[in-house]
Amino acid sequence: MSRHETHEEAALSLPERYADPKQKLVRARSIRAIAQYVRLLRGNAYTESRFRALGTQQAQFAEQDGFASPLFADDLLTSLAHDGFTDFQIRQMGSTTLLTNHRSRLASVLSKPVSPRQLYEDLHEQHLHHYDQIWTYRLLHIDAKGCIAEARPRESVSELFKTKHVGSRRMCLFREGVYAAVLGHISSRLAKTAETECVFLGDSRCLYHMSWD
Repeated sequence: MSRHETHEEAALSLPERYADPKQKLVRARSIRAIAQYVRLLRGNAYTESRFRALGTQQAQFAEQDGFASPLFADDLLTSLAHDGFTDFQIRQMGSTTLLTNHRSRLASVLSKPVSPRQLYEDLHEQHLHHYDQIWTYRLLHIDAKGCIAEARPRESVSELFKTKHVGSRRMCLFREGVYAAVLGHISSRLAKTAETECVFLGDSRCLYHMSWD
């Protein structure tokens, strides 16, 4: 720690594994959603202990529109899975974004559509390219009952997938929950979601089926 660095700043600094600015590719609010869900189940002390086990703390991810390393998100989910959290619960962590986005600009925009179809069309046409900097999202089919969407690694990060660990299937489970939660902006229920293809299982894309009827 330098002479000008406070103890608080030192505590908040990220380990080298997560600090590369070129790999800050996912929204920090995703990590806050994970933390909020874990706090509800296990309390703040336990949640903070999971962050400290990875060399940081929750306050590091407080910036509303900041970005973070996907390695941290995946390491955090892996740590929680090893501690007993199930795939179902990881999906629910994704659904918690409905709460963490509650007062955001995105939430105010997503609350305007009058139908699920319009909501998911607007999501893919106008907003998902801001969600992270790893994936390109595309709506393949939509009707009054549901939709099918794909996520492919962006060309700008394709080399990362070949040379570095950038995530795992758990991140896709989390994204299933995010997709489900979108419906909650205009409805009292969540969409049913299922991933049928996954990059982390050897497929060329991640494919999501959503239904709301």
